Amino acid sequence: MKKKMKNNYESQPQALRRAQEIAFQKNGHVPTMPESIVDRLNNLTGWHQEKATLSEEIVGKSGYGNQVVAISHGPALIGTVEDLEKAVRNPVRGTSLIPDSAASIGKNKFRRLLDGKLPSGDELPVYPIAELLSANHLNFPSRYIIVLDLSLAEKSESGYIEIQRLAEDALFTARIGSRQKALEYLGEAGRQYGTARYGNWHTLNHSDLSRPHGRLLILGGNAYAGIVGDSSIIEPVRFAVLPGKKPKAVHPLERIAFAAR
Repeated sequence: MKKKMKNNYESQPQALRRAQEIAFQKNGHVPTMPESIVDRLNNLTGWHQEKATLSEEIVGKSGYGNQVVAISHGPALIGTVEDLEKAVRNPVRGTSLIPDSAASIGKNKFRRLLDGKLPSGDELPVYPIAELLSANHLNFPSRYIIVLDLSLAEKSESGYIEIQRLAEDALFTARIGSRQKALEYLGEAGRQYGTARYGNWHTLNHSDLSRPHGRLLILGGNAYAGIVGDSSIIEPVRFAVLPGKKPKAVHPLERIAFAAR
């Protein structure tokens, strides 16, 4: 799914800078994946427009050596222009199987992220995947982190998958942001695209965990593209802008312990 530098696609830091300038002018903000999903569901538009989001998918090891995936819905370690510029200059190169590169993340930064602590000094609430999959937990803040074991994430199929199977997929649910929205979105995607399949792409089965690395999640403009988590950090993208000011990171009122740390 390589993209050429045309039709408003730019390098990731340039595209984010441009989107933020537009957001400032229009009193809007660049959305996360869950916000982009809700926008599609509420407005029933934009289903054929590809959008990079400010949701980050980062893989690495916890302080106890457990292999985990952290999905931050909101800028954390690679969701700023400055972070993306650094990532583009010095990416983690892929393997012969997965040649696409990712953003390099410091080990200490990743471990602090698992505690919800950002380099800016802000904090985000952290939810284990079990909390996300609970049918009783439907409401989440506007900015938050989901953590799941890599062994669970690796069970997720990467490809053009039957919607019925994706409805039970933990990684897909974490990317969308909640189980309720994942089910609602898959149902509407099937109607919008006239298909019983939807894309869910990742490289987690071939991850080199010698150092943490991550990518921004991209919401594809067709059923095959779906949710893109395997694109190169140096691949051109474009961001959308939604109305309303950007929600801020907050100090969580309740700390949710993650057993793997």
